[in-house]
Order: sequence, then C-alpha cells, then structure tokens
Amino acid sequence: MSKLGRGRRVINALNELEQFTAARSSSEEMAINVITGVSVTAVVGGDDDESGMLFLRFPGGESFEVIGDRYLDLQIVEHNRYVDEGAGDSEGRRSKMASQLGEHLRRNHDLD
Repeated sequence: MSKLGRGRRVINALNELEQFTAARSSSEEMAINVITGVSVTAVVGGDDDESGMLFLRFPGGESFEVIGDRYLDLQIVEHNRYVDEGAGDSEGRRSKMASQLGEHLRRNHDLD
C-alpha cells in the first residue's frame, strides 16, 4: 500500500471538520468548504511528497497555494468556533442566540 503525500493527508483531516465535505473531481480528491465554497486540493507532487502544500480555488476563479499544516490549524479554530458558538448543546450566549434564531427560521419557513 502506498503512503499518501502530506497534502492528501491534510485534506483527509479537513474532511473531518464540520465546515468541509469530501468531493472528487476526476482523479483529484478534495475538500470543499461549505461555508465559503473554496475547494482544496493537494499540490501535485506525488504520493511521496511531504511538502504538504495545498491549492485553494475560490468561487469566481481566484486561486493560490498555501501551507497545508497552517491552513489546517486555521480551519481547526473555525471548527471549534462553530462547535462552541454554534446552535448546539453549548450553554454560551452565542449558542443560545443561534439556537433561537434557528428555531425562529425553521418555524417561519415551515422547515420543522
């Protein structure tokens, strides 16, 4: 079994975060940020590439390379922010406000 390159391993980790969903385009595995629409792929370097560079493609065509480990760190913070402050079981003020707004929108738009 061949070892995945670092960039592809970072993408696998991203796909475990709340704001990402896994996708595949032809032979390319990617992570899609469902909040921003950014698609994330590994910079092509082969399965033995340990650089961990990622390629971000923004809706509208803007794209650039980033350091995968740093991008993952930033996205972990975003994931935790969602978990801590989002509508869920958290007791924080923002969580309560988000939960109330969610209930209001679901009720008003018949989404229950």
